[in-house]
Amino acid sequence: MFDVEAKDANIAITSLKIQIYTAGNAGVAEVWMRPGTHEGFAFSSTGWTKAAEHDFTNLPGWTMAEIPESSFTQTVDIAAGSRQAFYVTLPAESDVLYSAGVGSTSAIVAEDDHIRIYEGPAQVHQFCGQTGPRVWNGDMTYMKEGATITLSPTLKPTAFPTGNPTTVNPTKSPT
Repeated sequence: MFDVEAKDANIAITSLKIQIYTAGNAGVAEVWMRPGTHEGFAFSSTGWTKAAEHDFTNLPGWTMAEIPESSFTQTVDIAAGSRQAFYVTLPAESDVLYSAGVGSTSAIVAEDDHIRIYEGPAQVHQFCGQTGPRVWNGDMTYMKEGATITLSPTLKPTAFPTGNPTTVNPTKSPT
């Protein structure tokens, strides 16, 4: 679970990516949301709305997997100055990866000019047990006034270093 705050404008979440530990058939990911914060609402689905379901099959382990916009059953809008709580979960036999947090659900783990993403607990499937504050390992793509933006709370590791430049025409100095 984690909270997202829209800072200066209304935003619409269009897709999420989650890092999955389990190889093979991870099952059906669910995205739940509720207005405000997750704090005080972690152990019951009351007040939460299931916003998306997406079936993940034949995945390699340690995969960053997308829950695309087409899997959302409703729009996920966050008004400027408001918070929206998210709970992204997989069946009990699969694992959504989180990183250790600093220990406070008020800690900001990522932000840009328009949104802030906060720490939250790693929650067992279907509103069960939880661990202390964690950093959600994923990507969030959203729209603000017609522009699509992706914010990644954590860096994505590569399996091996790249041997070639990442652009076709490298420059002599950074841009």
